[in-house]
Amino acid sequence: MTDADFYWLAGLLEGEGSFLTGPPSAPNSLRIALTMTDEDVVARVAALWGVAYHEVRQQRSHLMGWKPNYYVHLRGKPAAELMERLLPSMGERRQLQIRRALASYNPYLRYKLRPEQIAEIRKLLAEGWTHTAIALKYSVDRSTVSHIKAGVRKAYR
Repeated sequence: MTDADFYWLAGLLEGEGSFLTGPPSAPNSLRIALTMTDEDVVARVAALWGVAYHEVRQQRSHLMGWKPNYYVHLRGKPAAELMERLLPSMGERRQLQIRRALASYNPYLRYKLRPEQIAEIRKLLAEGWTHTAIALKYSVDRSTVSHIKAGVRKAYR
């Protein structure tokens, strides 16, 4: 991203963007989101971020009329990195949103466990360790430990 693109994006996100924490079920899903009726602007942002955008279906609103809305978002580590870069360029309100989102983000929460770690977790479960204690030891979510116990491979690979 060029400096010109970065500062154009910073100005756009200052006025139109949202800096969001993830839901309780996925706290590491922080994201930067943009919804607008200007498809060309949303398409440019999507190109800068290397993601797709889509049209949002909605009912007629008194504010938007019948114009379609377009939505794009950036999630996870790329969003966190961009938030850190944007922080000094943003106003007080957006800085607060960014700080709140970054505070909820743990880059180590979702890493792939090695087979020997999975075997160790199973051993700890058999020894009676709690899911919470194991999750803290391996820097994973409690649900990951539950999935390992249940044998759900997609959840931790």
